[in-house]
Amino acid sequence: MHRSLSKTLMLCENAGNIIEYTRMMNELGFYSLTLCSHVEEALHAIREGKTFDYMVYDDFDYGVRGCMELKELGRSIQHIILLADVTEMRRGSMLRWAWANKVPLLGLLPRPMNVNQLESLMSFHHQVRGVAAR
Repeated sequence: MHRSLSKTLMLCENAGNIIEYTRMMNELGFYSLTLCSHVEEALHAIREGKTFDYMVYDDFDYGVRGCMELKELGRSIQHIILLADVTEMRRGSMLRWAWANKVPLLGLLPRPMNVNQLESLMSFHHQVRGVAAR
């Protein structure tokens, strides 16, 4: 799927950050964005039957509640990018949890995210998908 056709859910409580993330996504060719300031809004969209190709989730809280919410969101989202300040050990734990629970975690990026990090993760994903499609 071409980036401009991809539907992306942006979940971020900070209005200034969500504006900046929207600018970055547009710069990378992602234009169909749904902006949510609270996880409850994102869950509501999912429960209404909306689906997304990507979700960028700022300030994810790796706890029981956050993981359960992420697991529910993952049922209607193909690829999830989490923005979180985590140690390398915690990063590994989060990736293992996501894999074991079939949560489609594409990657973790540090906060604040920059457009180069996002481009690198998204480009790698599109390259891998292109190879798998052949």
